[in-house]
Amino acid sequence: MSTPILHDRFTLERVFSAHPSQVFAAFAQLDAKRRWFGCHEGIRIVESRMDFRVGGIEHWHGWHNDQVEFTNDTVFHHIVADERIVLSYTMTINGTPLSSSLLALEFAAHAGGTKLMLTEHLAVLDGSGAACVSSRIAGTGAGLDNLVQLMQP
Repeated sequence: MSTPILHDRFTLERVFSAHPSQVFAAFAQLDAKRRWFGCHEGIRIVESRMDFRVGGIEHWHGWHNDQVEFTNDTVFHHIVADERIVLSYTMTINGTPLSSSLLALEFAAHAGGTKLMLTEHLAVLDGSGAACVSSRIAGTGAGLDNLVQLMQP
């Protein structure tokens, strides 16, 4: 019998001093996203590409500490400029599927800046369970923190 799937969900929020269009662009433009996405200690990105449109794809391929290979393959399902993005993605570790997720990003004007709400519905496929969920929350939060720092005036 195959490994049972663990289903989970989490929401992260961040507030930016930048306008919603600027925060949205940090997700929609590959050059902008490269400056904050995957910028964690020990991560080396070797390939990234993006076709930001409904039905378009995004692909990231890299290494963690030059020992663990990973990929992140995304399909964009719903885009409203400067307001929201809905996508699904699958991550692999050393060629084995780790997880598949549905992720929604919502960008709202807030106190002269932007409030971002990220909600992820996660299916952990490899048996790593709660450890994968905790790692995903921490990694996603660190990426958003990178973006907050990058966008400070």
